[in-house]
Amino acid sequence: MCGYANGDAITVGYINPDDGNDGTFGASLATLERALELAYQDGRPILLRSTQYVSGDIDLFGAPDGLVIDGCGGEQLIGALPWTLDLNGTRDVTLRDLILVDGGVRTWGEATGTVLHNVTIQGAPDIGLAIQGGHNTLRDVFITGSGGPGLVVEVASLSIDHLVVNGVGVGMLVSGGDVTMAHVEISAQRDDGGQLGRGLQIQDYSVVVAEDLHIDDTYDAGLFVSASNLTARGVQIHRADSCDGCYTGDGAVFTR
Repeated sequence: MCGYANGDAITVGYINPDDGNDGTFGASLATLERALELAYQDGRPILLRSTQYVSGDIDLFGAPDGLVIDGCGGEQLIGALPWTLDLNGTRDVTLRDLILVDGGVRTWGEATGTVLHNVTIQGAPDIGLAIQGGHNTLRDVFITGSGGPGLVVEVASLSIDHLVVNGVGVGMLVSGGDVTMAHVEISAQRDDGGQLGRGLQIQDYSVVVAEDLHIDDTYDAGLFVSASNLTARGVQIHRADSCDGCYTGDGAVFTR
């Protein structure tokens, strides 16, 4: 199932789900929390086979290196605020084929090696995805409906191949980061106070290499670079047509 043999993964929400089961295909677990308890013991990947609701942040501190949480084609994980998954000090964790609803994802505390592959984060109350430190990878990631910035990268190394991100205030913020990205679409709305609506903001001595970058529907600068190094090819910036008569800002701004 989904590339796993029976017993090779801890299955959640499939046949006869109960947390007293062993997590095989015919005796799946009922909750992600119980699956994590077993994964911490033997390091097996976790395979979600139905929508999961979590009542509090899932703190992955102490998770085994190389842990995989697999949504098997797009199962939903509906979670707590503000972080559904909190990757604190983890190493080489992979989130794959998941849809996270109503909560964001954060990596921090010397977490590194995080991979998000075919992951959607929608409706986070504040930041959709916060990456703090480490070397990380995003492939086919979609971040929509966040109450704050869609993606924040702080003092981290990040490789991106295909990202669609929408945020409030700022679509994507890179602060002290080293980012290589291709095939990226960014948009942003103004916040409740009517401020900003910037697409991509790069600051604090960041180094960014971008190819095939599309910044759309912004209400401030589509691209704002401050005291940082940007190398870009294939960039398109389209500001919002109007915002109730207000000025929609510059296409690109570079400052020291």
